[in-house]
This record gives sequence, structure tokens and C-alpha cells, in this order.
Amino acid sequence: MLEELSIRNPVVWQYTADLSRVYMNLRQQLPVVQQPPDALKTARQSITLLRDLSATVPHYQLDLGVALSAADRLLAITKEWKQVIARLEKS
Repeated sequence: MLEELSIRNPVVWQYTADLSRVYMNLRQQLPVVQQPPDALKTARQSITLLRDLSATVPHYQLDLGVALSAADRLLAITKEWKQVIARLEKS
């Protein structure tokens, strides 16, 4: 439902912010239940939303940084070193 609200109302940035938080929270729980691939997917969804959101609402740049850092830790845990190195080279 929140995803649908975000898509239908792109000018209401709060929906996108809330949706990105849902993805971030889900990403935190998935490794605990042994679902790293799903955690990576939700981390990417959160990062995509936060990138778009922080372009219009600079306040969310901090959340984007946190999400990127958490994704890098998750990639390291899952031994996806090439992606970690590529992300570090971009920053």
C-alpha cells in the first residue's frame, strides 16, 4: 500500500521517505533469518528511493549515506567483494 501511495503521489516525498525506511528495516531483519539475497534486494530498493528523494529533499542525504554503508556491510558479509570495491571506487 505504501509503495502504491509513493508511486501515485511522487510529490508527497513523505511517502517515499517512509517506504525507504520500511526497506531499510526489512534489510536489517533479513540477514537474521538467513535471507541475505533478499536483504541485498531491499537494500538496493531503499538506496534507489533515497537517491531520488535526497535530490529534492537534502535532509535525506544522511539516510542515503547510512543505507549505503549498511549495504556495503551486507555485501561484505555475503562475500560480494567486487561490489563493495566498485562502490568504494565511486565514492
